Amino acid sequence: MYRETKNNIAKTSLWFGIASLICTGIFFIPTVLQFAFGIFFFFGAFLLSFVGIVLTIISFFKERTKMSIVAVIINGAVLSVFILLSIAAAHMPSAY
Repeated sequence: MYRETKNNIAKTSLWFGIASLICTGIFFIPTVLQFAFGIFFFFGAFLLSFVGIVLTIISFFKERTKMSIVAVIINGAVLSVFILLSIAAAHMPSAY
């Protein structure tokens, strides 16, 4: 029972990382950048990434299973990609 609960935190963290990566990808599609709801995906990706990192830290220090190590790698990569793409988007010329 306890083992199953431990794996659920890491799985949830992994899903938050994947969802954040999808939101980040949708936000940075150039056609979406022209619409007002693009900012929704920006904040969605940021919040999902933040929650994923918090869950990853909790799962890594509580469990140290293979799933939590994979979650650390995925969420760390998602956060770094999100930060790099945000910096790149800030330096893009405006279409307006």
